[in-house]
Amino acid sequence: MADLVVTDGPPQLRSENARLNGWVYVDISGRDLGRYVAQAQKLVSQRVNLPPGYTITWSGQFEYLERAAKKLQLVVPFTLVIIFILLYLTSGASHPRR
Repeated sequence: MADLVVTDGPPQLRSENARLNGWVYVDISGRDLGRYVAQAQKLVSQRVNLPPGYTITWSGQFEYLERAAKKLQLVVPFTLVIIFILLYLTSGASHPRR
């Protein structure tokens, strides 16, 4: 699923929410981000046993993708309802029936 490469770099300690954390950067080219992360989440949950107090968070562009999908779930139906209301008002309501 992945080729891991270890490179030398400056040592750095990061903390988030008062907890030390480590980052793994993944560069995906030629694949759908959502499907890749879904497959990676499934494999990690099956094969990685985290000690108590450890968590895994999927962040970066995937996080933005999730936020956009949630917004679209609200905006698209609302837009369709407005379109149908406007169509009804312009076609059906403006011509009185005899």
